[in-house]
Formats: sequence, C-alpha cells, structure tokens
Amino acid sequence: MKGVIDIRKKSSSIHHIAKKILIIIAAIPILMFSLFTFFAKVDDVEKRVDEIAELNLKNFEIFMENFDKNVRSNLNMFSELNSIQEILESDGEEIEEIFHSFGKNYFYKSIDLGTADGRMYSSYYNDLPDDYDPRIRPWYYDGVKGRGEISVTSPYRYILND
Repeated sequence: MKGVIDIRKKSSSIHHIAKKILIIIAAIPILMFSLFTFFAKVDDVEKRVDEIAELNLKNFEIFMENFDKNVRSNLNMFSELNSIQEILESDGEEIEEIFHSFGKNYFYKSIDLGTADGRMYSSYYNDLPDDYDPRIRPWYYDGVKGRGEISVTSPYRYILND
C-alpha cells in the first residue's frame, strides 16, 4: 500500500507542477498584451499632454500679446491727456486721484510718474521716503531713454525693499 500512496503523491505533484507551468504559459501572452497596451496608452497620453501644453502656450502667447497691446494703448491714451499736463503744473493732489481711478479701471497694480524736477506721483505707493528721487530709479532711466515710447523694465527691487 505504501508504494501506491507514494506513486499517487508523485503523480499528484507532477500534475500540480504541470498545471502551474500551463498557467504561466497562458499568462505570458496576456501579460505581454497588457504591457503593450499600457505602453501604447502611456505614449498616447504623453502625446496628448504635449499637444495640450503647446496649445496652452500658444493661447497664452496670444493673450499676452493682446494684453500688451491693451496696456500700451491705455498708457498712450493716459499720457496724451492734456489734463495731466495741467495737473502736473498744479499741486499734484488731483493726479493721484486720477492714477487711482485709472489703476482700478485697467487692472494695474500701480501707475507711477516721476517728473524731471524729482516729484513722484503714484497710484499705489504713498509711503515713499521724503528724500525719494524717481530720477535715480531704473524705470525712470528706461522711460527717459524711450523718448516718449512706453518702456517695460526688467524686474528690480522696490525702493522700500532696498
């Protein structure tokens, strides 16, 4: 009897191993198909993300160009107002009101005006030191160099942060 049990155990063990091998053999094509599908989808997603990013960049570029044109148009309109010249010749309190109004209506954080005689008008900054001289600031140099053209400065530290 003992020999029969041993044969069954060996036969059962070989049968069990054969099942495992068949399962592995059957699983390999499924695994390969799954990996192929996964990497194909990843590639598709990457291509789509690149397309969307490129489209967003183009739209942002168009937005910035239009924004720049709008800003320049508004600033040209503002600088050509005859009343600004008249106000500059007076005490200047009225110009700050105009700056505040203009800044709120056209989404500017600040509109600043430095004059050749060193006066400073700002729509936002009212806490400037008494000895503040706009003529030594980068934006003033760029504005003078522009000879009437609108100029955009590189970033610089604000005077109160110096």
